[in-house]
Amino acid sequence: MNSMGKMATKFDHLIVVFATISLLTISAFPSPTLSENQDAEVVGSSTADAEVDQCVGDDCRHDRSYYVANLPLYQVPGVEVGHKQEMELAPGQFFTVITRSLRPLLFEIPHFLSNEDCDHIVSLAKKKELFNSTTLEDLEEYDEEAEEIDMEMEELFKGLDEDKNGFLDIEEIINSLEVAHGGFFSPNDIRQMYKDLHMDHDGDDMLNVKEFVALNETSIREWMDERTSNSGANKIRHSKQTWLQQTTTDNPVLRALRERVIKLTRLPRNVIEYSEQLQVVYYEVGGHYHAHYDSEDREIGPNITCGQMGFNYTDHTNMTYRLCRYMTILYYLNDVEDGGETAFPVANNETFTVETLRAAGNRLYDLSSHCLDSNVVVKPEKGKAVMWYNHYVDGETGWIGDMDNYTLHGGCDVHRGTKWIANNWINVADTPEQQAAFDKYMTDVYRKEKEEGEGQEVHGCRRRARRRCGKLGH
Repeated sequence: MNSMGKMATKFDHLIVVFATISLLTISAFPSPTLSENQDAEVVGSSTADAEVDQCVGDDCRHDRSYYVANLPLYQVPGVEVGHKQEMELAPGQFFTVITRSLRPLLFEIPHFLSNEDCDHIVSLAKKKELFNSTTLEDLEEYDEEAEEIDMEMEELFKGLDEDKNGFLDIEEIINSLEVAHGGFFSPNDIRQMYKDLHMDHDGDDMLNVKEFVALNETSIREWMDERTSNSGANKIRHSKQTWLQQTTTDNPVLRALRERVIKLTRLPRNVIEYSEQLQVVYYEVGGHYHAHYDSEDREIGPNITCGQMGFNYTDHTNMTYRLCRYMTILYYLNDVEDGGETAFPVANNETFTVETLRAAGNRLYDLSSHCLDSNVVVKPEKGKAVMWYNHYVDGETGWIGDMDNYTLHGGCDVHRGTKWIANNWINVADTPEQQAAFDKYMTDVYRKEKEEGEGQEVHGCRRRARRRCGKLGH
């Protein structure tokens, strides 16, 4: 834990309100670092062009050699923005894959699902319980015993004062709102909070040390709770969701979709089969998801390994892991009357750096106000798929590499009508060895369930410990 992270643990409640972006080990709005190999376009080698299922039987695919034979992990070549390539993803069925961006490697595939497929998936979702969508930090449990660290409020103030001018301005307050609270606030929201809670005594839109030390965290928490409970506009993510089982289902539409994804991605079958299940998300008017990342980078902490399906399968008591979503495939399940675009604020940006990200401040993430300012904006059209790679391929290992910080994206506000989407996240482990071990584990789980006839559903991610279902997705 870094020094700023330690500051947060001292104030178990107050820091739910205030913590800088740089403190967050992982969040909907992380401060990215640029990878050394970020400029290189990485695509699969000739081994990926061959049929990926070279082995026969589960035992073969549980061996590291199965993955080594298919290295590097395949990526569809982007070539250039606007490039179109035809792919046969089912017998006699060809699809046009259009490159929308090289940074990140992003594609649009019209008519990937038929109208009947879309309606069927929506129908399946409606039969299940739709629950409020969450972000990663919504589900962090703050009732755990906090680490005791001796730190004064003045120290916390200094840590939050990014420009070191002795004041916390509105942008610094917005940038430091703890994502765990699930709130998203504009400058006018902060001014209203100052007014309602009598925080800014001299009315200069800045907090000095004296004003900061005098903060009443209970009043702030109650104010934020009321705003996020009563107003979807103040939520980072405002939608409902459910999960549909694909791995063991007999449903022909869901199985055909999974087979099509295997053909499209050219990744080993087990990687697709044992990734998270299909997430279906529903947005009403005002529904949105501000800019965020789908995956998590290695830099969140040392020795934090990938946890497929949202849990650490090697140690169920271990609450620490990261989600490694190698790629995302998003499907639009209906036509939206107005709004509901998917926006990539920094895609294809030649000058994107940590400094420019911070300079952009809240505007970069606020898709309610700045959706159409994004570099790439995809219109929701029924049956269309949008696919992108959240990670690079490591040039040395051929396996999953650094996260691509250009994948910052989100769902813009729905202005009229409703919006239905679905997400397939493709997960991989840290190494081919760990991937093979996970494959064996999941095969045993499904085999045992089939033998025992329990019918227990394995969700998109297991509800275990501090990391739970639906934390990062679109």
